[in-house]
Amino acid sequence: MNETTIHIEELCCVAEEDLIRSRLSSIENIDQLEFNHVTRTVRVTHALEDDRTLFRAISGLGMTPRFLHERDDDDITVQRRFWTKPATILAIVSGLFATTAEVLHFSGIDDEHLVLRLFAVVAMIAGGYHTAGRAWHAVRTLTLNIHVLMIVAVVGALLLGEWTEGAMVIFLFAVAELIEERSMDRARGAIRNLLAIAPQRASVLRVLSWEEAAVNSVAVGEIVRIKPGERVPLDGVVRHGISAVDQAPITGESMPVEKGIGDEVFAGSLNGAGTFDFEVTQDARNSTISRIVKLVEEAAANRTKAERFVDRFARRYTPSIVLAALLVGLLPPLLTTDPWSLWFYRALVLLVIGCPCALVIATPVAAVSGLAGNRH
Repeated sequence: MNETTIHIEELCCVAEEDLIRSRLSSIENIDQLEFNHVTRTVRVTHALEDDRTLFRAISGLGMTPRFLHERDDDDITVQRRFWTKPATILAIVSGLFATTAEVLHFSGIDDEHLVLRLFAVVAMIAGGYHTAGRAWHAVRTLTLNIHVLMIVAVVGALLLGEWTEGAMVIFLFAVAELIEERSMDRARGAIRNLLAIAPQRASVLRVLSWEEAAVNSVAVGEIVRIKPGERVPLDGVVRHGISAVDQAPITGESMPVEKGIGDEVFAGSLNGAGTFDFEVTQDARNSTISRIVKLVEEAAANRTKAERFVDRFARRYTPSIVLAALLVGLLPPLLTTDPWSLWFYRALVLLVIGCPCALVIATPVAAVSGLAGNRH
């Protein structure tokens, strides 16, 4: 079996995961898929002769995959400021126009008024730009997800003449997706800050002289020298010298700790006024700071019970609402003498009120609150 790790920029929530899972699961010789929304990666265990098959499959969903062979810091870095991201700007535009349309509506202007409809259309285009693209790819792969339901609900609102309602529905959903993306950005930022603690180069004793070397090239057993004010690059045991080391980022201790011969030092610790040499006991991949980063990634990637429940609920909820709307629109006219237009109208109403905006927004808000409260 082979393992291939793919970075996917658009992977930010369970809807994209379902699309990718549905597409890749249809390919033979794929054994297992492991998703990490924090690093935006999927690890594929497969027996394919050419892993470019995975690249083509994901690209066919309108996403931008990139193969990873080793850890790439760019994958956990917030690549663009939140407020300057296109999705954020579009959501702000959608909110302004949707709110204006609502104000016009409540001021007595009818939904059929051209100006009101113009504001509503701009709000729906701006707020639904990304949602419509994801809904299209979901339909292509015969997957009914929340994006499909949102677009169907907006179309239904337009057919009902409720232009302001359609604009507000798509705006609220855009806000929900931004909140979830923001929570992932904060998790990536926390991991990025952890990685920045440990230096990338170290002074290593080689062939009876000290030379600068990349931390990744330092082997277990080599001797590293730490001068005053420098950070410890790797875990080790002091072999010569004495100093006070601030290891608060690792252990949380508020005061510097005296380190002498035989004492352990941790990667990321800040040296005081002394100079000491230590023997490396763990390489860069297995250092304390690397293990902390891994734990943070796993904690951020693992979903809470409430989130897992919402995910399972959403997978069943969307097809159920669509099926219910079809039954409402078809069965009563066939079984009674009621006009088709009446029950078509009621089916559209069911689709519109079936949009779970509150449910979609609630879980990301909780995630953001948790991350904000524990970011330090």
